[in-house]
Amino acid sequence: MPPDYSQRASPIPALETISATELFQQMFDKADMGMALAEVNTRRFLRVNAKLCEITGYSESELLNTTAVALTHPEDRATDTASFERFARGETDRRVVEKRYLKRDGTSVWVRITTTIIDFGHVRCSFGITEDIAARKAAFSALEAVERRTNQFLAMLGHELRNPLAAIRNCSELLQSVSSEDDRLHRLQHVIDRQSHNLERLVNDLLDSARVSTGKITLSNSYVSVAEILNEALETVQQDIAMSHHELTLSLPEQEIYIYGDRLRLVQIFNNLLTNAVKYTPDHGHIDVRASVDERHVTVAITDTGIGIPPDELPNIFKLFEQAGRSPAGNDGGLGIGLAITKRLVELHNGEIYVRSHQGLGSTFRVCLPHGNRRIQPAVHKPLPLQTQSRILIVEDNVDVADSMAMVLVDKGHEVRVAPNAKAALDMCEKWSCDVFLIDIGLPDISGYDLVKQLRARESSRSAYMIAVSGHAQRSDIEHSLQAGFDRHLVKPVDFDSLAAVLSADRRSSVG
Repeated sequence: MPPDYSQRASPIPALETISATELFQQMFDKADMGMALAEVNTRRFLRVNAKLCEITGYSESELLNTTAVALTHPEDRATDTASFERFARGETDRRVVEKRYLKRDGTSVWVRITTTIIDFGHVRCSFGITEDIAARKAAFSALEAVERRTNQFLAMLGHELRNPLAAIRNCSELLQSVSSEDDRLHRLQHVIDRQSHNLERLVNDLLDSARVSTGKITLSNSYVSVAEILNEALETVQQDIAMSHHELTLSLPEQEIYIYGDRLRLVQIFNNLLTNAVKYTPDHGHIDVRASVDERHVTVAITDTGIGIPPDELPNIFKLFEQAGRSPAGNDGGLGIGLAITKRLVELHNGEIYVRSHQGLGSTFRVCLPHGNRRIQPAVHKPLPLQTQSRILIVEDNVDVADSMAMVLVDKGHEVRVAPNAKAALDMCEKWSCDVFLIDIGLPDISGYDLVKQLRARESSRSAYMIAVSGHAQRSDIEHSLQAGFDRHLVKPVDFDSLAAVLSADRRSSVG
């Protein structure tokens, strides 16, 4: 029969003879966490326990002859003192800090201290409980180091992959203009072009996965049209839709709706969802894109007639490195990155994403985003046309990238020369005047940043339009280029449609 706890237990007789002072003293001395009583004004220790002595390496008498300030690491003292003064003034009831204590042997130890005020009437004291968190800090530091190395590796991997990708894309661009009666040439060109785009998307997803993990994705917001975002996302998958013989339907609200967000990232959201819809829908399927709007939100639903998502995978579908299984056709489920990035981008736009799916019956991804309260038309800046032909100097040490880019630009009517390093570029500028520079950042002698500064300092090249071409694509890389003196930052592999737009526009207004 279980014991009856309905009646309050009587005090243990032996404890009735123990005073509260003696009981506290026993608990204070034997506690497995450092404890100390200190005078508030001077922060001098009045009582310390054995565990605090063990943590700091000092004896009890040594600690009673010092203060919490003296025990604190010099680099932490100013912050710690300011925090304690706010606490002593009564701005908070409890103070929790992490800082370093200096040990008797000269080393330091990370501690977490929780402090409260105890008022004895004649003296006002602070009571602190100290926890040794050195092992925890060491573990966090090790994890941060691994994370840094991982991010550095992914950034370097992305950079290194972009050079061969750039050469492939450049050659693919050039093949489009080569006339041939052999239909195989055109089919091969389409394969190269399509797969190089796929590789580029994978590289971008790998880099974004690192930014998602560290919370370093930033947005450049403006009012953007929902219709334009969806049409731009559809353009990127149009070729894949045609090859799979899918039927696509698009339904948009009658009124023009605007979202305050990052245009590129919003396109990326719907491009990722559309890419998945195409990938997991067998040939001759149907993909429906439907946008609806209420007073506060715009909802975009992308529905496919694909293979669906297994029920056991639905709860994890938006987790990083989780992926759906193989399709009946044997296609890989991917890296498990795209949907995690998509969810994070939706959340950064203060939106939500949902999925409904039944295995074998397709899936619906629904994105709900707040729309702009104002129905405004974005400002339209019409480019001022300049000459169709430019004199372009490509500064690039990768021979395949430089030569293939030069051939594409020459084919488009431009006069082009190539310099393999900064010195050759500076020497060439002495004899040949150009109005556009395409400069790789990672040059073998000096960086592209240093080169553009030297070119800006010269009268002959000061007013030229200077474009950074780099495998690094983070917003900080773009900002660094603009601060160094570049007018534009393009990411390898260069999109020649974007480059053509830059070369034919009013270059004085082109930044970013």
